[in-house]
Amino acid sequence: MTAPRTSRTTRITRWLVSGVVVLALARVQASRAAPDDVVDPAVIELLSAFDYVPTRAALDDVMGPAPIDQLRQLIGLDLPVEMIETDPGVQLRAVRALARYPGDDARTTLRDTLARYAFARHGHDLLLLRAALESLAVVGGAAAVPDITPFLDVEESRDLRAAAANALRVIKSATALPALRARQLIETEPQVSFAITEALRAILEG
Repeated sequence: MTAPRTSRTTRITRWLVSGVVVLALARVQASRAAPDDVVDPAVIELLSAFDYVPTRAALDDVMGPAPIDQLRQLIGLDLPVEMIETDPGVQLRAVRALARYPGDDARTTLRDTLARYAFARHGHDLLLLRAALESLAVVGGAAAVPDITPFLDVEESRDLRAAAANALRVIKSATALPALRARQLIETEPQVSFAITEALRAILEG
């Protein structure tokens, strides 16, 4: 009599464990939902064109009344990095598309992008960081200078330092002069030195 009871107990235990595993997997799959579950597929299609950022009018046509929310979803800022499933090209163009939307929501989203990828030094994450600097320069104005100037001193990446200098050139704010001049004194990479010189010229010439 003992053996059948043990066998039955084992079967029940396995059934319960299987149920728990299935439920856990279902929750994981829900949390890892692909971007097209929350973003209009037309938006993803529009941002899939190679090396092209759509116009504001084209974006508005497909994104409706909450464009920043959809772009934020595509960037994946509210997910752990390892759970982002957006196509890398679409993700990059979503960051660049924020430059089409001057306003607090876009600026906040770009600052969040800078914060997330602040320590990126290579690969796709570095491209996202550079794109965020470029877009914030367009929509952030002089108020964005303190967000951008720290990247002038990232010794590990000349591309990032040059991107920061180029962003400050776009802003043309005199508040960036001290940081640019300080970096100019110690910069050794020609690419970055040129970007700093151009930024200083743009600011001083107004």
